[in-house]
Amino acid sequence: MKTIITSILILGMSGAFGQGALTLTTSNSNARFSVSNNGMFFSNPSTTGGYFVPKDSLVSSIYSTAFMAVGRDINGGIKGAVAKIMNSDFTPGPYLPNQANYSSQSYINKYQFSLWDITKAQIDHHIAHWADQGYVVPGIINFWPGNGDTGNGESLLLAPFHDSDGDQVYEPEYGEYPIIRGDKAVYTIINDGNGVHSSGLDRAQLEVHMMFYQYDDSTDGALTNTVFFQTTVFNRGTQSLTDFHAGHFIDFDLGNPHDDYIGTEPGRNLAYIYNGDLNDEFFSGNPGYGEMPPAAGILNLDGSLYSHILISDPSGLNTASEYYNVLSGLLPDGSQLLDANNQPTTYIYNDLDSLTGWHEYMLGNPSGDRRSVSGHDPVNFGPGEVLCYNNAAIFARKFELNLTASVDSLFLVANHIQDFYNNQNFYCETQHLGLQEEQQLSISIYPNPAKDQIRVDGLTFGTYRIVNLEGKELLAGTLENPFIQIDLLKNGFYILEITSGRKYDRKSFVKE
Repeated sequence: MKTIITSILILGMSGAFGQGALTLTTSNSNARFSVSNNGMFFSNPSTTGGYFVPKDSLVSSIYSTAFMAVGRDINGGIKGAVAKIMNSDFTPGPYLPNQANYSSQSYINKYQFSLWDITKAQIDHHIAHWADQGYVVPGIINFWPGNGDTGNGESLLLAPFHDSDGDQVYEPEYGEYPIIRGDKAVYTIINDGNGVHSSGLDRAQLEVHMMFYQYDDSTDGALTNTVFFQTTVFNRGTQSLTDFHAGHFIDFDLGNPHDDYIGTEPGRNLAYIYNGDLNDEFFSGNPGYGEMPPAAGILNLDGSLYSHILISDPSGLNTASEYYNVLSGLLPDGSQLLDANNQPTTYIYNDLDSLTGWHEYMLGNPSGDRRSVSGHDPVNFGPGEVLCYNNAAIFARKFELNLTASVDSLFLVANHIQDFYNNQNFYCETQHLGLQEEQQLSISIYPNPAKDQIRVDGLTFGTYRIVNLEGKELLAGTLENPFIQIDLLKNGFYILEITSGRKYDRKSFVKE
């Protein structure tokens, strides 16, 4: 008999900050980072930052990053929610139509103190052993938030999972499992419907899911220094939001925060930070990076970096129009940002490639603390619609006596991480959920485990694709006979997806 653990195991938790928020600090590869369940990440009030490379370093390249989103309603009014530094409009858990239900004890117990920290190895072990006699379903598998409590107003489908029988119910005791990216992931669900917005913005009725993930690949230094994050935004309301802008508040703080320069590389969809001189000194008793310091950045992997605006005084963003302006690529007062040639632009310091380019060193700016807001392309966002944004935090250090050497290296890392991401064939997490809504086929496969081929019984014609546990497609084709060759696959766990007309089924198998 299999056993389900009936308590959640929470590991690696640090102190909470922000309104009702919990913070988790974690690492899988060479980067150590913090995530909170209120829209803030790479932030930890107990340290001088929240993003450390290498992971055992005492010096952080990012102090705080936070999700922001605004749009206009049918009357032109501004609605949205923002998070910045120690303040957030977002609270833990999915959006509820009835605000009174946020105080439900079951809702509070499930979401207020939850961040889901899970590894690919844990999922693989569950897939391999769930049917074993005496197997105990681990808490992180059992309590994955695949389903919401519809009786409390939560959406039925929340976090993505492998739905073996297509009934839209997450059942880990029958071998179903979370779908994540990378070798380790942290998942959080937040909403803007609970409580008063400290920003003064009117609620936009948003639900936001965020997955942070890392790869552990000793052969790829740039990849192991990177943390990826996907943000999925649901319009749970009844109104369309026009000119909807999502983005991030970024407070980089590259080691010593008092000697930084900031820039944008629009061709790479990259907002970045670098040191204003060749020595990042100690500050307030804390170490800096020292001589020949690194560079760091936030990369937009979808190619939709619409703006990157420098915020000289983030405490001065106090009105709905100011938040809307900066996410729209304008200065807080609504005026246009102008480059060195007095031409309108939405990207601060966007040319580092020449001595005559527009960058802080060329201008002779005094270095200092730099904070900014980056924005994605504007869209119209209707009720029930979903938006997905994919980003990566990247890092590079080149030990040369050249102010921009680490930035040049960062650009190469950005190219590499973008190519890596493009080759994964990733898609929005809701496509996993949407697959569960297809009519169910009834197929069987054998042998399982298999060596060279698998046989599919239950249909005469269809298409197939074989993906790994991260959702990457490895094989695909037309099923014209019952046999699929798998001899080219490496040993491991895979998912076979079969489609015939509007009918669909998935089966997991082991290649040995």
